[in-house]
Amino acid sequence: MPGFMVPVGRRLYALNPRRGDWLEHSLQVMSPAPRDTAHESFRLSERAERWSWESVPSPPPFDDRGDRMFITAYAVHPDGRTIFVSAHNRRGDDNPRRKKGTYSFDTAARRPAAWTPLGKWLLPFQGQGHYVDELDAWVGLHEDGHFCSCDVASRTVARASKLETKIAKETLLREDRERRVGEPAGATLAYVGNSEFCLVECAARRGLDKASALCAEDGCVLHVTVFGLRYDKAGVLRISARRRGRTYLVTRYNVVFSATVFWM
Repeated sequence: MPGFMVPVGRRLYALNPRRGDWLEHSLQVMSPAPRDTAHESFRLSERAERWSWESVPSPPPFDDRGDRMFITAYAVHPDGRTIFVSAHNRRGDDNPRRKKGTYSFDTAARRPAAWTPLGKWLLPFQGQGHYVDELDAWVGLHEDGHFCSCDVASRTVARASKLETKIAKETLLREDRERRVGEPAGATLAYVGNSEFCLVECAARRGLDKASALCAEDGCVLHVTVFGLRYDKAGVLRISARRRGRTYLVTRYNVVFSATVFWM
C-alpha cells in the first residue's frame, strides 16, 4: 500500500509518494480555503466552498531511502485528531534486518507537529481501521480476509508488543484468494455507523482467469454486503444483522488497487 487518504474533522489527510517515488512519502492536507472574491463569478452557488492542499512539514519517520517501507494499516484515534500509521519492509519476520513500527501524528498539535514512535509492532488489520464506539475498538480486515478488532492504542505512550486482538471465525468474502483483484485482500471495508459495515470484494468474473479478466470488458465482479459486528457473551467477535448482498459487473485494468468503499 503506497499511501492513504483519511478524513480528520473537516480536513482530508493524504500520505502519498512524492513525484512517483515510492521511497519518499509526503503528508498533505486538504482543508477549506478563504473565498476568492476575484473569481466570484465562477462559483457554482452561494453555498460553494473552495478547498486547497498544503504540505505538512513533518516528514514521516518511515520515509527510509535505504530500505523501501510499505504502509500496512492506518486508523484515526477516537479523539478525532490523531492518525496512527503502521509500516514495514518486505523482509521476513525472522529477518534481523526487518524494520517495522507504528507511529502517531497529532493533527491538532502546535506547529511543527511531529510523529511519535509507538513501538516495533503493527496494527493487526490491513488498510483502514475504523473506530466503533459500541465495541470500544478499532475494526478492520485481517490479512486472511476475516474481520478483526483490537484495543485502541495510546496516542503517545510506546508499547513493547502488539495490541490485544480478536479475530472473527466467520468471513463474508465469497471468492477464493487467488481470484480476488486488488491489494491488500481484494476487499475494502467502510463503517456506516451503529456497528454496521459495508464490505466490497472485487474478483475475476467466473469463466475468466485474472489476467483475462483485467483485459475484458466487464471482466470483474463487485460483491457488496452490509452487515453488523458484535461481541457475544463470551467476548467473541461475531457477524450479526447480515443483509443480502448484491453483485455488479465492472471493468478493471489494474491488479494493484482495490475498489474503495466510503460512507458520507
